[in-house]
Amino acid sequence: MSESYILKAETRGRVGKGAARAVRRNGGIPAVLYGNKQEPSSITLDPRELSIFINKFQMGIYNHIVTLEIDGKEEKGILRDLQLDLIKDLPIHVDFLRVGAHTRLTLHVPLHLEGIEKSKAIKRGGVLNVVRSDIEVRCTSDAIPENLVLKVPEDAEIGHTFRFSEVELPKGVKPTIKDRDFVVATIVAPKIVKDDEDEEVTDATEETPEEETK
Repeated sequence: MSESYILKAETRGRVGKGAARAVRRNGGIPAVLYGNKQEPSSITLDPRELSIFINKFQMGIYNHIVTLEIDGKEEKGILRDLQLDLIKDLPIHVDFLRVGAHTRLTLHVPLHLEGIEKSKAIKRGGVLNVVRSDIEVRCTSDAIPENLVLKVPEDAEIGHTFRFSEVELPKGVKPTIKDRDFVVATIVAPKIVKDDEDEEVTDATEETPEEETK
């Protein structure tokens, strides 16, 4: 199960674009917590704490349950939208989906290939070509996996194709694509790059004896 993270927040009374701009002027990040058949809650986040959360999990921020401490009261949510300033590339607004213990979610979970460095193909110079770095799945909020694992056999050869059916799915995790066994990665042969400089040197070496004869 994915790690939970705690973010402190404060309730903000006013809503709307003007109120959100006022929050940003005062050094906060406006956010909204919605869902689970409850009224949306308008809150303010500390930009430093939010930055720590983003830097710690990076793209995994969308797969981690957040415990929001709002005025001393705890509510759980999962990040659904993060708006950034186009120039400064800093957060300007955040949306969280409120979740309960058994809330069903659709999300993208990173794919981890385990043991790829031990395979014969890689040892012989093969190159791993990742077709899907993450896979969309459905699961409850209390069963979100950190990643999905595909164990690469040591005897995997160049040209091997890995399909979704080889991925280990934790209990309660189901793929959103059910009608086909799609490709997630392949091992391909390395490309041979022709060195033009070597060709020029070879040509020059071959012409030298003729010049000496003259």
